[in-house]
Amino acid sequence: MMKKRCRQLILLLVLALLVLPLFSGAKAQAATGHLEDRANLFSFEGKLALESKMAELESTYGTKVFILTVYKLEDEALPNSYTGIRAFTEDYYDYVVCGGVETTGLILCVDMGGREMWVSTTGEEVARFQSDIDYLLDRVAARLSDGEYDSAGSQFLKLIEQKHKLGFYPPTFGKILISLLIGLFVGLIVLASLRSQLKTVHQATSARNYAVPGSFHLRRVDELYLYSSVTQTAKPQPSDRIGGGSGGGFGGGGGMSGFSHGGGGRTF
Repeated sequence: MMKKRCRQLILLLVLALLVLPLFSGAKAQAATGHLEDRANLFSFEGKLALESKMAELESTYGTKVFILTVYKLEDEALPNSYTGIRAFTEDYYDYVVCGGVETTGLILCVDMGGREMWVSTTGEEVARFQSDIDYLLDRVAARLSDGEYDSAGSQFLKLIEQKHKLGFYPPTFGKILISLLIGLFVGLIVLASLRSQLKTVHQATSARNYAVPGSFHLRRVDELYLYSSVTQTAKPQPSDRIGGGSGGGFGGGGGMSGFSHGGGGRTF
């Protein structure tokens, strides 16, 4: 009986050590975890689930994932002041989460003071999410608007995993079925209309019926090369930044690191 209680105490101690970083300060969060919930949006169970999933994504796909919630766009590790969520999010990821080293990954920042959210992508994730960032933003923002904060965090991570697995965001089965039925219905109407117009048409056995007798006389064939013209147009380069976003505290829309970032934001 005594041995059983000792084992239980050891298990509780290990669990406490694992959970403690979730409720410690910003520096400890940046060093040991993937979540800093300054605005206290997530439940206890939600924090555990999100931490576990982000660690799994990092291990499986080699991408850093971080979620930050705040009431003010400020951090003691970032002495500069910020007027926009974009610059704050990018700098927080670059300097607090990654220690000033450019690292492939994503960060979701939720500012409850301004009722804004921003998702910043870095490294390989910029190109991966460039075409579908609006899809991700809309679905996460919808859950934040409804106050479903655990669900918003889970949806963010679910869409990251789906993008890595499939490479795109597919529509739902119901939407696919409806689109197929509409396309089939329209196609049948067009086919019926064309068939009704072709009832009097018969296949010809020669081309004589289409030529006027004596109307074609080929006397001479010449090919004259006059000149050539070559026009060159520069290929547009993809932008490193996606979405307009809010201005930051460093003269532009982005942060001060100079690292490549993509992403976008929403109000909720």
